[in-house]
Amino acid sequence: MKYFLLVAVLLLAVGGGLFFLNPRVVGEDLTVAYKVVRVVDGDTIVVVGEDYSGKVRVIGVDAPEVSGGECYSGEAKARVEGWILGDYVNLVRDVDEFDDYGRLLAYVRFDGGDLGVRLASGGFVRYMTVEPNTVMRDVLMSNVYSAKDDGRGLWDVCF
Repeated sequence: MKYFLLVAVLLLAVGGGLFFLNPRVVGEDLTVAYKVVRVVDGDTIVVVGEDYSGKVRVIGVDAPEVSGGECYSGEAKARVEGWILGDYVNLVRDVDEFDDYGRLLAYVRFDGGDLGVRLASGGFVRYMTVEPNTVMRDVLMSNVYSAKDDGRGLWDVCF
């Protein structure tokens, strides 16, 4: 009986931990796939889908601006192009649907991972929170600080 109870507690702990690492957020629908047809920069893509076509702003990260020629902007854009351009992604929404520029706000999931997290861990982006869209805040912040502490990506080249 003790063994069964221990296993049950461990399963709940692991399951609960996985929930917080990969939370279900408001409006999530992983059955809908969107084709990435253009990468604007490291935090903005253009998708085509059945229910939405247009610009998508990745929630929680801030990539250097290509249009402003900011340090490491080309590397961030190229990385996103290499990962998802021409492929299908899932868009996971948080609270707000659109930003002030009319871009859909979403976490971008592909190949079982999250675009923002991969960019953050590679040092391609800074961390940026805009309330109330904060479901992935702690995970993204942790990955950005880890990249910064290790001097990866823009943290090595630009600062």
